[in-house]
Amino acid sequence: MSRASGSVEICRDVYLLARSKNHIRVVFNRQELSEDKRQATIRCEIEA
Repeated sequence: MSRASGSVEICRDVYLLARSKNHIRVVFNRQELSEDKRQATIRCEIEA
């Protein structure tokens, strides 16, 4: 491999990842607390 004067070579690992067509892409977890702080609700939203 030849390099031009003053050039910088950047080397890093590269990974290839294969996924099935049906997979989870994003998960949002949201919690709601009652005003008296005695009960909570957790809502999970999943984006496929």
